[in-house]
Amino acid sequence: MAHGDFVWCDLSTFDVAGTRDFYGRLFGWSYDRIPQPDGSPYDVASINDVPQAGVFEMPEKFQKIGLPSFWMSYIQVDDAAAIVDLARQLGGKVEVGPIPYGEGALVALIRDPLGAGFTVYQGSDLSVRAQD
Repeated sequence: MAHGDFVWCDLSTFDVAGTRDFYGRLFGWSYDRIPQPDGSPYDVASINDVPQAGVFEMPEKFQKIGLPSFWMSYIQVDDAAAIVDLARQLGGKVEVGPIPYGEGALVALIRDPLGAGFTVYQGSDLSVRAQD
């Protein structure tokens, strides 16, 4: 993946079971549960064993500020710290990070000046696979 490419998306939801049912019935997704780096559950949605997206419970931080369920896109970057600094200079708000994610990767959650959120990902291929 190259700098600026969209590499993943996931859904932060209040109702993981209901969300799994809705998208499973809508798109034919099946799910495998894997642990996130912090140990909390993360459901990988797949079609024919090809990962499509992730689903997880809304983090407490976002529950407290009243965010609705939301889809989050991940964008590959070469240097997460530099992107965080540049985003701030351009009027963006950094909500999280950069923080470690998995083996040698970094992520940061950023909101653009109008409030739209996205996650930047610095690391090798962001291939999310269910564990055997």
